[in-house]
Amino acid sequence: MLDESKKSIRNDVCHLEWIEHYLEVLRAVLRCAEREWLEKTPIVRMLKSTNKRVRWITREEATKLIESLSDHLKDLCQFSLATGLRKANVLALEWSRINFLGSIS
Repeated sequence: MLDESKKSIRNDVCHLEWIEHYLEVLRAVLRCAEREWLEKTPIVRMLKSTNKRVRWITREEATKLIESLSDHLKDLCQFSLATGLRKANVLALEWSRINFLGSIS
């Protein structure tokens, strides 16, 4: 049953982190169930995770990406590429937290 569940999740979800979180929650629930309903907790094996970057975007790809965006997204994309910040970090920035003299935010 657990193996079938893991296979269906792998097919439906593309984020390995989400799958690992799901399996951690499942393990915790089974440990709690063992106290009252189960004689032994089934083994839930975690997936082998690789936290490596697939590849860097090239300058040509970055240029094509920026050119293909709407005008209101171009600056956001250029800033994100220049700083390495993720979308959520860029959108959470506030003017009051930017130090132009020290070149830090």
